[in-house]
Amino acid sequence: MKLTIGSLILLGVVKSLQFHPIRVHDVSRSDVLKGFLASSAVIAFPQQSVAYQGVYGMEIVTAKDAVLDDEAMGSKEVKTALTNFRKMYSSVKELKQSVASNDQYDVTAVIRKDFDPTFVRDTFNNLNPAFDKDTQKGTDRLQRAIIQDLLEVETAGKLSSGKPRSEKKIALVTDKLNKLEEGFGKLDAYFASASS
Repeated sequence: MKLTIGSLILLGVVKSLQFHPIRVHDVSRSDVLKGFLASSAVIAFPQQSVAYQGVYGMEIVTAKDAVLDDEAMGSKEVKTALTNFRKMYSSVKELKQSVASNDQYDVTAVIRKDFDPTFVRDTFNNLNPAFDKDTQKGTDRLQRAIIQDLLEVETAGKLSSGKPRSEKKIALVTDKLNKLEEGFGKLDAYFASASS
């Protein structure tokens, strides 16, 4: 049984209470303060070590170590999804070039047209069978990040009617597009050995 720091402190306080009955006139201010600090630690950090292992200790398969299922890669669904994914990746690159040449380019219209959330999710869901379960942990994380980045690009790219995009807004849109392109690139790396 693993014990957290907080539970060890509480256990120590409880044991001390079990073996030494407290009488009201025997309790000093320092004893009360120690008890308060111990209980505060338990409340503030109840499962710190367990959370650390669950989030940061999880092993993720990198793109170079990805395990592709050849049978799944040959299926029509995965081939179609991979083609759609690479079209979306190309669209991100084109969008980035369009914004570089025209900083007032309507980013939101392209995101809504080329990256419908249902289409993106369906594409990602159809790509998943290409990998083993351990590899899917890494690809799933990237897929969720891409979906989030698409929402952020759409939000950052909105134009106010009659007002040009400010320098600050242009920098934000460019930054979000760079992040989105990087996410697509990382996910595409998992398919490096796959033929398109």
